Amino acid sequence: MEYKSEYIDVIHNFCVDCEFPSEAETALVSAFEKTFADREAFSYIADRIDEYEKRTYLPFICVLQVISYYAKRDDISEYTMHLLFYILLSEILHKRYIYSGIPETVFHDSMMDLRWKMNECYNVYGIWGTFAGNWTSGFYLMKLFALGRLQYELIGYPSNNTYIKNGYFWKLETPVLNVHIPSSGSLKEEDCYASYAIAKKFYTPYFISEAPIAIVCSSWLLSPYHNEMLPETSNIRRFASDFELISSKDYMDNHILWRIFGKMDCNDIENLPRKTLLQIKYVERLEKGLPIGMGFGIRII
Repeated sequence: MEYKSEYIDVIHNFCVDCEFPSEAETALVSAFEKTFADREAFSYIADRIDEYEKRTYLPFICVLQVISYYAKRDDISEYTMHLLFYILLSEILHKRYIYSGIPETVFHDSMMDLRWKMNECYNVYGIWGTFAGNWTSGFYLMKLFALGRLQYELIGYPSNNTYIKNGYFWKLETPVLNVHIPSSGSLKEEDCYASYAIAKKFYTPYFISEAPIAIVCSSWLLSPYHNEMLPETSNIRRFASDFELISSKDYMDNHILWRIFGKMDCNDIENLPRKTLLQIKYVERLEKGLPIGMGFGIRII
């Protein structure tokens, strides 16, 4: 991509395909225009794009740090620049999906994660960008895939305690699927079960053992406290019931709460939003000084 217009076309096409708001596209194009005018900054990004096209790997953490430096120098939000960089890489990643025979739907769903992360960034900071740039690198290294409603990565079983089920066992570093839940809407039962089925078909070639595939989940969604806080009809409780709870952990800080309240600073309990039942129940819990929970569970598919 040698010409400015080609880069802008990539931005536009991505925004259309992933249904970005027009305001987001405007912000991304404006950031690109500023960066393009800074020849040193643009040269660095263009070189990284070329490098990504020639290799299957980029040191994304280091690259994003340099991009953050140029963003600050050019008076652009680093979050906007991180999102922009991933969008500019997307055409190369698309070619890799095609070459690998991965369905188009998987590529589209995986790239939609940029939209979900952008929505989070805008809700929390009022910025069209992403503060999860390091996380997103998993998609571009083709280690992380969105399969319908849920996302998966192949990892080693993360617990020192051996799990035994139906005569099979999973111990530390046994291959399992780690599931992630993007903030893309409600967790409907039919959508989750459809995703499990897609994941089983997609990942079966990666497993050489005759044992069934295990999915692990470590999330606030698996907090056992939800059984006290939410009705049985809650999608969160239903999703948690898909997994056998192995362990749980309490937290007294609010590093999880931004996902519920859409703000990073949740210390001012009195002014936390109460627009949903989940928010109301969490405010009640916080007012009582009760801990916030995380759960770790496993599901066999």
